[in-house]
Amino acid sequence: MKKFYFNFKKIKNKYLITDDAGNFQYLSEKEFNKLSKDHIDRRLAKKLEKFNDNLQKIEDIKNINSSSYKKPGLHIMVISVRCNHSCVYCQASAKKEKADMSYKTAKKSIDFALGIDREGLAIEFQGGEPLINWIVLKKAVEYAREKARKLKKDLELGVVTNLSLMDERKADFLIKNNVYLCTSLDGPEFLHNSNRIYTEGNSYKKTVRWIKYFNKKAGWRKINGKRVFYPRPNALLTVTSESLNYPKEIIDEYVKLNLRYVFARPLMPFGYASDINVLKKISYTSKDFIIFYKKLIDYILYLNMKGTDIKERTLRLFLTKIIKKKDSNYLDLRSPCGAAIGQIAYNYNGEIYTCDEARMLAARDDDFFLIGNVYSSKYSQIISAPQSRLCTIASNLENQHVCFRCVYKPYCGICPVYNYLTQKNPWGNQITNFRCEIYKGILDYAFELIRDKKILKIFEKWVENDYR
Repeated sequence: MKKFYFNFKKIKNKYLITDDAGNFQYLSEKEFNKLSKDHIDRRLAKKLEKFNDNLQKIEDIKNINSSSYKKPGLHIMVISVRCNHSCVYCQASAKKEKADMSYKTAKKSIDFALGIDREGLAIEFQGGEPLINWIVLKKAVEYAREKARKLKKDLELGVVTNLSLMDERKADFLIKNNVYLCTSLDGPEFLHNSNRIYTEGNSYKKTVRWIKYFNKKAGWRKINGKRVFYPRPNALLTVTSESLNYPKEIIDEYVKLNLRYVFARPLMPFGYASDINVLKKISYTSKDFIIFYKKLIDYILYLNMKGTDIKERTLRLFLTKIIKKKDSNYLDLRSPCGAAIGQIAYNYNGEIYTCDEARMLAARDDDFFLIGNVYSSKYSQIISAPQSRLCTIASNLENQHVCFRCVYKPYCGICPVYNYLTQKNPWGNQITNFRCEIYKGILDYAFELIRDKKILKIFEKWVENDYR
C-alpha cells in the first residue's frame, strides 16, 4: 500500500483519521500504531483503501470545494439600516435615523450583481429591517426579476426580516414573486422577547403569526407560467447566556411551528454585541455553548427517532461534507472563505464590502474591508482589491499552520473579518479562537455520534432531504 497524507485526532478510545478529500476512518490504537509506523497488513489496507484511490480523491476534493470554482453567487443588499427592534445582540448596528437605500442605488446594485458572469445567483435583502423601506424593496424585487428574465439567469431572491411590519399585501407580493423568507426565532415567548426587544408590541406574537402564514403558503405553485416551489420560512436562533438553560424548550417551539430547521448560532461580537457592557450580560464560554449544543442535538435526535422531522442547520452543513463529500456552499465553511469570491455585500449607500460581516464592521466605523462602490467600481476591480486578496489568502487553510494539521480541515473554514475584529489580525490565532473552539466542539460531537449506526442512518436522511 502506498503512503498517504492524513491528519488525526483521538476521540475517546479511537483514532479518527482524515485526508483532504474528506475521507475518514476510525482506527484502534493498535491499527493507528501500525499505520504511523508504516506496518500495514492486508486487513488494515482493506480498511484504508479509499485513502489510496488517488483518482477518486482528486474528484472528491473538487466536489467538496466546488463553490471555489465559481464567481460570487450570494449578493447581500442592505435596503435599510433602520430597525424598529432593539435586539440585545444586534450585529447590524441598526439605527433609528433614516439610512435607507434609494431605488437608484438598488438598481445599480442589482445591475452589478447580475452583470457578473454567472448563470445562477441569489440576492438577499437585509437590514436593519428591510420592510421599513418597502417601496424600494418592492421595486427592487420587480426590477431584479425582470432583468434576470431578460438575461436568462436563474435568480433566487430572499428577504431577512423580523416580520413586525408584515401585512397580507406585502406577504402575498413576496410569495407571488417567489421571495424566500428568513426571520429570527429565539425560542419560547419569554426568551424571544427578552432577546429581541420590540417597544411597539410583542415581537414573539408578530413573528409567530407570520411564520404560520408563510408556512400555509409553502408548496408548489405557478409563477409567471413556471411551476416553482415556495419554501417554508427559515428561522435563525441566536444563542445568548439566557438561552443556555432551554435547549428542549427552544426545539419544542420550532416543532410547534412546524419549522424543519433550527440554525443555532453562537453569539458573535459584531455590531452592538461587541460592546463590553452588552457582552457581560449575554456572553458565555465556548464550553458553555457546546454543552448547550449537545443537549440540543440529543433532543433533536430523540424527536427524530420518534418520527418528528427537525434538524439543526450547522450540523447539517458539516454532515453534507462528511457524509456526501459535497460542498454545502456555506460561505463560512469554505477554504478560502466566501469573502468577495463567494459573496458580496452592498451597503445602503452603494458601498461594496467583501461580505456581510465586513459591512457590519463598517457600521462601527471601520472600513478595512471596503472594496468598491456600485457607482464607480467594476467587478474586475473589486475581485482584485487588496482586501479581497487578503481574505482569500488568510482563509486558505493551507496557509494556517494550525488548520493545516487539523483533522477537520476538509470540513471547516476561517472568517478573516471575525479574526480581525476579535484578534486584531485577519489571519487570527486559531489556538485561542472562540469560533474555532465552537466548530471543533461541534465536529467532535458529530464524529462521536456517527459511530452509532442508528444515528448515522438519521444523519444520512438529514443530508438527503433538501430545505423544502
